[in-house]
Amino acid sequence: MSEASRRTVDRIFDPSYVDNLATVPVEELRKKKAECEALEAEVSYARRLIQGKLDILRHGVERVAGGDKLEVTEMVEDLPGILSEGVGGSASRLPRIIAPANADTQRREVERLASEADLTRLEELSAAELEEIVERLSEAEKETSHRRRRIQGVMDSVTGELIRRYREGKEDPTAILSR
Repeated sequence: MSEASRRTVDRIFDPSYVDNLATVPVEELRKKKAECEALEAEVSYARRLIQGKLDILRHGVERVAGGDKLEVTEMVEDLPGILSEGVGGSASRLPRIIAPANADTQRREVERLASEADLTRLEELSAAELEEIVERLSEAEKETSHRRRRIQGVMDSVTGELIRRYREGKEDPTAILSR
């Protein structure tokens, strides 16, 4: 996560960010919602990168545990099946922003976490080394998922206030359509 993103996270997680939302001007609420959406997209993107790397490495651990030798060509051929396992059954939100502006930074950070797990080097890693990398990435995925849920909670609070105003007729919801 970039330094700017860390500052944004700190600001959004500060309890004062959602204090007195009923008194916040609607334009500021919309800005807060947009800020939460952008940060959630960033964190979701990082989480998807981590999960993809984890799926590949777990597959490698299973193969090694089963007595098979890891071969890069076979792993590459297996990628579509590896990465599609378990897809579709989640009740997660689809972010409005699929790839954040800092996607390259996110990718580099995930690669740093799993630097030894470059596909071209997988054959050189022992089962213990693979499991260590899987553990490190699993912990990063848990932290990232927790951060994402917290961001979504804040976003829900801001969105809830906007919806309340629209329902009560305090704000015109069609005003956002003219943008």
